[in-house]
Amino acid sequence: MATITTQRREQLRQKIVFLVQQLNTRNEEHVVELFLNLIEEVEADIEELREQKASTHDIALLIQEMRSGFALMEKRFDSVDKRFEDMNKRFTSMQWLMGIGLSMLALLITLLTYLTKQA
Repeated sequence: MATITTQRREQLRQKIVFLVQQLNTRNEEHVVELFLNLIEEVEADIEELREQKASTHDIALLIQEMRSGFALMEKRFDSVDKRFEDMNKRFTSMQWLMGIGLSMLALLITLLTYLTKQA
């Protein structure tokens, strides 16, 4: 939320103090004029703060944009998960193939060793 800066608040405070001091020393018209000028400055500050404030429409657009971004991220995560699942299937297949191949090789070596000793 936009707020008045400390420097601007101090400027307004000094003007109010000056206005109060002038109440006793100057004529009424001059004090009224100073007071009206101060009110105009405060109204200008309020209007500037209103312009800086985000509207409901801006916030709704931001929420919509964030939701679409989250949806895109979810799609990316799903595709990455699918790729990992595919890789896992490949590694499982390769593991079984290597296991069967090594078992066949061990069986072949055993048979050849046994047959060579028989002959």
